[in-house]
Amino acid sequence: MPSVDDMIIRKIQTTQKINVRKWGDGVNKTNKAPTCVLFDHEEKFVSFGYEAMNDFRLNPKEIDYSKWYYFEHFKIKLFKQEDIVTKETMLEESLAIQNPESKKKMYAVDVFAAVISYLTGEVVKEEFMQSKKHKGTKYKLEDIHWVITVPAIWDQNAKLFMQDAARKAGILGKNLTLALEPEAASIYCRRVAVGDSEDNEGCKAIAALGIGSKYVVLDQGGGTTDITVYEVTGKNTLKEIHQACGGHWGGITVTAKFNNFLLRLLGNDVITNVKINNPSDYYQLLYNFEHTKASFTEEHSKLPKDNQTLPLPFSWLDHFQKVTGCDLEDTVKQSMYRSRVSVKRDKMRITNELFRSFFDDSIKNIVKEMENLLKKKKLEGVETILIVGGHSMSTILTNAINKSFGKAYKIVIPKNPDIAVMKGAVLFGFNSRMITSRVSQ
Repeated sequence: MPSVDDMIIRKIQTTQKINVRKWGDGVNKTNKAPTCVLFDHEEKFVSFGYEAMNDFRLNPKEIDYSKWYYFEHFKIKLFKQEDIVTKETMLEESLAIQNPESKKKMYAVDVFAAVISYLTGEVVKEEFMQSKKHKGTKYKLEDIHWVITVPAIWDQNAKLFMQDAARKAGILGKNLTLALEPEAASIYCRRVAVGDSEDNEGCKAIAALGIGSKYVVLDQGGGTTDITVYEVTGKNTLKEIHQACGGHWGGITVTAKFNNFLLRLLGNDVITNVKINNPSDYYQLLYNFEHTKASFTEEHSKLPKDNQTLPLPFSWLDHFQKVTGCDLEDTVKQSMYRSRVSVKRDKMRITNELFRSFFDDSIKNIVKEMENLLKKKKLEGVETILIVGGHSMSTILTNAINKSFGKAYKIVIPKNPDIAVMKGAVLFGFNSRMITSRVSQ
């Protein structure tokens, strides 16, 4: 006779669809929104995601943002801090200026609470509630159980902070569950892949693992790298057999290397001037880089002398001229990067060889951590590595993992690895008993 757990999973597999909200930047539609949020001068929430990015970057209403608050990648910025995270922790604006007195700050819990409130309020009212109403079923927000995912490497203080933020956003404790991101992804690949024609063989491989099988989940997100090891204990259950490890080596690490490159090429004074006088153009260049980073593949690496082209806002050229008294195009020709970088009017061209190097630190740290982990005696018998997370869509990363571990382990990547965590979180919300035990921190 099937258990309650089996019946829940079977119902989700056969009758329920996990819907994914589409986010857009005006041109493209994506499964995930960037963690960007904009507040006005009174610290009131204005916009989130692509909307916040476009409000700040394009500034269509020509607002003076000098007294406003713009936070980008705020999740990773907060939890890279060395101090214990509490309700009193402050979050600095993303537009970091060298003069400490110029930096604007807000309470971190207020930033997170505002975003959670937006996601659980406006988004739900517009998309979820309306769709159900059209089907003749009425729901109240109190009827919804919320699942918020967190990196497995976060400590208990960080998790308590997230609970406080959710409570401040109006979510009652009984209606909230925190899910560890590698667990959620693992649950998704274990539960719904078999028989789902939309998924590739990657998910099916994980779903087919028998009792006693051990595998590693490499959750490579935008900010953090979470590495966790699980053992299959039953048809619908798993147990963690090694404490989560990892670090801040996600996709943002690649962007940080690009920022360091700009600092060496242009100088701190130029970058600071752009930030202060043309903050929208400062982020426009980073936005251009993010698009190029997402489309950069291992095939590009095979053509090291070819170039990646980044549109360069004219204000960068103007500020370079004003600060240094030199022309940027001529200066680059005489710099240490002269054979790898060129500037022509509003275009910056970077050789594939140099562009590929921006990924090096992230990959080196991930591979080293994986090597140290897999050497441990108690992990003998691990045969499979499951790769999920937004940054795992980069073939630069996945090819590096294959090169380092592909001969000894089976490398598995589900279709749409960027939303495996989200879909698994939905399943976890229905049945949190899927994880039978965890290793204590």
